[in-house]
Amino acid sequence: MNFIQRIQSKGKLTDSQFQKTQGASPEVAQMTHVLGLKPRVLYCRPKPYKYFGSLIALRPGNYFLYEKKTKSVQSSLWLITRLSRSKRPFWGLRSHTVELFQNEPNWLLVLLQPGERGWLYEKADVEHKIHSQQWRKAKDNEYKINHPHDAQKKFHTLPELRTKIETIFDINLKYLA
Repeated sequence: MNFIQRIQSKGKLTDSQFQKTQGASPEVAQMTHVLGLKPRVLYCRPKPYKYFGSLIALRPGNYFLYEKKTKSVQSSLWLITRLSRSKRPFWGLRSHTVELFQNEPNWLLVLLQPGERGWLYEKADVEHKIHSQQWRKAKDNEYKINHPHDAQKKFHTLPELRTKIETIFDINLKYLA
């Protein structure tokens, strides 16, 4: 029995044993702390994904859950983070990441720069950028994201990012209710 089969046989999928090896950068670790995010290294997909099956291992330090409990429902939203430290920022988003989270009602992409600033995109925004060829797929199967100029998507502080996420979260809760 391989590692994934052992985890699946336990009935409950947890990733707490893997969180000790989170490879988050200091910037991402700070964001995680300020936003109260939960790092995740396992994703249980409702339908099998390609030849991987339903349980997918995620790269440590890049995938987080934002959870919020209301009076009647506890809900969560996936955040995918990418960090650029270059003077002229750029990021890569793997095409299989977009495909992997395709069945989620919504998820967020955080393009982070040092200094607690960056851009926040929802699933629909990412799909639009990809389909309109604003983010092109390279030969390495990564969508190349050069310095975005979407002023409405930009945040300058982590508390501002938190406000944007909470607004999106609240809209999603109303839509799902």
